[in-house]
Amino acid sequence: MKRISLLVITVCLVLCTHAQDNRVLVRNAPENTPGTSSIQIKWYSLDFFYSEGVHVYRKLVGNSNWKRLTDQPIIIDGQFDISAHPDDPNLEFFVEVVQQSSHDELKEGFLFLNLLVKTFESQVFADFAGLFYEDTDVNFGEVYQYRINKLINGREQFLGQSDEIQVDFYTRNDPVEDFSVIQNDKQFFIDWKVDPDLFYGVNIYQESDSSGEFRLNDNPLVISERDSLGHVSYPSPKFKVDSLKIGTMYTYSIAGIDFFGEETEKDSVTLLFGDNEPPPPPTNLTGKADSMKVNLSWELSVAEDMMEFKLYRSMLSDGPFEQVFATANTTSYVDFIETPGPYYYYLASVDQTGNESASRKIFIDVQDVLPPSQPQGLIIKSDTGRLSLSWEANTEPDLAGYLVQRTVNMANKKNSVLLNSQPLKETKLEQILPKQVKNRFFYQVIAIDTSHNRSIPSAFASAQMPDVLAPERPHIKRIAYEEDLTILEWVSNVDADLFGYHVFRSDSTNGKGRGRINVNLISPDISKYTDRTAQSNQAYFYQIVATDSAGNHSELSLPSYAFRKSTNTKSELELDVKIQFNKRKKTLTLKWVSPANLPILGYVVHVGIDENSMKPKTGLIQDLDFKEKYEAESTWYYQVRAYTEEGLIIKSDILRSR
Repeated sequence: MKRISLLVITVCLVLCTHAQDNRVLVRNAPENTPGTSSIQIKWYSLDFFYSEGVHVYRKLVGNSNWKRLTDQPIIIDGQFDISAHPDDPNLEFFVEVVQQSSHDELKEGFLFLNLLVKTFESQVFADFAGLFYEDTDVNFGEVYQYRINKLINGREQFLGQSDEIQVDFYTRNDPVEDFSVIQNDKQFFIDWKVDPDLFYGVNIYQESDSSGEFRLNDNPLVISERDSLGHVSYPSPKFKVDSLKIGTMYTYSIAGIDFFGEETEKDSVTLLFGDNEPPPPPTNLTGKADSMKVNLSWELSVAEDMMEFKLYRSMLSDGPFEQVFATANTTSYVDFIETPGPYYYYLASVDQTGNESASRKIFIDVQDVLPPSQPQGLIIKSDTGRLSLSWEANTEPDLAGYLVQRTVNMANKKNSVLLNSQPLKETKLEQILPKQVKNRFFYQVIAIDTSHNRSIPSAFASAQMPDVLAPERPHIKRIAYEEDLTILEWVSNVDADLFGYHVFRSDSTNGKGRGRINVNLISPDISKYTDRTAQSNQAYFYQIVATDSAGNHSELSLPSYAFRKSTNTKSELELDVKIQFNKRKKTLTLKWVSPANLPILGYVVHVGIDENSMKPKTGLIQDLDFKEKYEAESTWYYQVRAYTEEGLIIKSDILRSR
């Protein structure tokens, strides 16, 4: 199996940057127990190897006093026995490089970085190089901090200081973040998040049913943030795996390697390696528009694992495309279009694992020449000054709306009037008309689509507005009397839809006792009525109502007074007045009743010393009595006069006070 690592070499500029920070790293020893514990310390800087060595200091967090832990400076081990470590084949090379190179040579970039990475990878080499110390004099649970001082010309100089660390059990660092494995063609691409604060490199493992688990990289994968062109960014992907078997399930694990050479916790991904090689695409895809359909044809390509061919369509050249058809071996298809416009098509070959290979795209311009269907269900509801039209909705997807036209003559379509210049989106229309319009109108609805094709007009629907206008108010011009008859005459109404008249009679101007006296409706051609039931010597008030063919009634005419006298009306028209005296109180009282049920405006009492000199004693009163003081030795004459609404004066007999 072939493994490919991108930019994987022991070049690590990130770590070089950290070296500029003079880092001091600490961790709990893997063997820690509450009874036996230690803290392991590593350090490095650009100086890397210190010919005079370093001293290690420690303090308890919360205490300001630093305690030196080393009696003698820690330096490169000149007595290092390479034979004691046969399990590390590269160790001898690195030891010899350090032993045989000058201090300045060791600081050269390429060599420096390789040596630095070796100190991370091998604790034995770090111990040899004087970059490692283990503090065994610690108490479990306490928190410490460490400081490293380097010696230059016999004097100590500050090198670096660690983070705080609590003495505890050893724990691995958290897994590498953002670990992912994806298939790209015939390879797996592996990626992860580089975190130089937690680990300097990674190990990647592969496992399958046939091979078990093994590590893919011979050396730790150390990824540089700067590529060969000097761009500062991590590559993606960072590792590739090929020579894989189709249909095999693989599990990949990643572990970061910290600066003490220990792996972090692992993260794993399992996936099936599938066939990503697409089949050959179809060829010679052609199409031709025929009204609202497109006739398509093509030639098929053959492959062993071919499953089907899919036809895709979109109104935009760059999609999104929708699948409209699938076939195993057909070489033609008729696509029925709902909305006219530009369309793009392509055909794709699909193999048994779902890989698709697309043909070239073709463009078809579909023009709509088919009109919408005839609108149905047109109905009209009429109301005062308004006609409300509604109809069933058409179902065409390219419908733009509806046009409504009106005529007063179904037989003459040339006289139709278009009511809306812009197509209506809704399936209803309200038309406001003057209230006095009484024509019968005929309406049709036409559907129109986005290509301006018009449907056959709907069936006619007709309606007219209800007649809510009453006839004009009639006017009684004359009342005449003939023997026992009262004859009314009025001015004929001119309303075109006049249906006739009704005559009403009442006993007073306020309508008291009003009732209709004609049995049948009086013809509109007649303007005269004879009342044969009116009593003589009885005051009446007559009013006329005009009615039209829609049943609307006019206002009552103004009341007209009628009073037909009989030959014996004198006594009936006299005012009967009685006079009463109260001698004890010396008062006299006149009392009377209203004569003949006439509409009386009021009464006036006249008084005089004789019959010829009587003058009004009161104004116009409504009372039916009159009272005043009198002198027994004087004589006065009294008369009461009643005044009717029609100007009649009815006088009582003249009465004397004694």
